[in-house]
Amino acid sequence: MTKTPIALCFVTTLFGWSVAIAQQQKLSPQDIAFFEKKIRPILVAHCYSCHSAQALKTKTLRGGLQLDNRAALRKGGDSGAVIVPGKPKESLLVQALNYESLEMPPKGKLPARVIADFQEWVARGALDPRRGTAVASSKIDLEQGRKHWAYRPLKRPPVPQMIEASNASAIDAFLRRRLETARLQQVSQADRTTLVRRLYFDLLGLPPTPEQIQSFVDDESPEAYTRLVDRLLASPHFGE
Repeated sequence: MTKTPIALCFVTTLFGWSVAIAQQQKLSPQDIAFFEKKIRPILVAHCYSCHSAQALKTKTLRGGLQLDNRAALRKGGDSGAVIVPGKPKESLLVQALNYESLEMPPKGKLPARVIADFQEWVARGALDPRRGTAVASSKIDLEQGRKHWAYRPLKRPPVPQMIEASNASAIDAFLRRRLETARLQQVSQADRTTLVRRLYFDLLGLPPTPEQIQSFVDDESPEAYTRLVDRLLASPHFGE
C-alpha cells in the first residue's frame, strides 16, 4: 500500500532536482523530458557498470571516463572530451556508439533508434539536468610503488674498501664513497679538543671541564675515543 506513494515521491523529487538545474542551464521542459526518457535510461543500463563513480570504487572504471553526472561527462576521460555540444559527428561518445573509433557498449551495438537519440541530444547541445561532480581517478601505480627502496627486502651491501684510515668504521666507508660520488672533498679530521667537546655536547648536553678536555688530549692510545664514548653513554646524564 505504501510503495506507490514512495515511488511517486522519489520521481517527484528527482524531477524537482532536474527542473532546478535546468533553470541554471536554461533547459526547457522538453529538453528535460528528452534526457530523462531517452538518454539517462540508456546510460544507466549500458554504461554505468564501467563508467561511473561506483565503477571507480570497485576498480572497474574503464578509460577514466565517468558518465553518471554532468560534470564528469563534460570532463571526459583518458582519451579527452567525449562530447562536443552541437557536433555529434565530432563527439567521441557518438562515434563509439556507431562503432567507428571505439565500440561501446562492447557487448553489442545499440539499436539505430537509440544511437539516433544520442545524436539528436548532442546536436541540441547535450543538455544535461543531472548534478554532481566527477570523482577523481586514482593515478597511483602500485607496481611502481613496490619498487621504492622503503618496500624492498633488506640486504647487507658490501662495505666499500678504504685505503687510508684503517680504524674507520663501515659507516665512514659508506660516507666516503658517497662523497666521492658527489665529487666532494672530506674535511680534515677535527683536533682532539674539538672531538671531546662534540662528544660531551652530543651525549650529555653539557660542556666538558678543562680537566676532562686535557685528560682526553693527553690520552694518545687508539682506544681513547671509544673509551670516552662508552663512559659518556654509561653516565646517568646521558640523554637528559
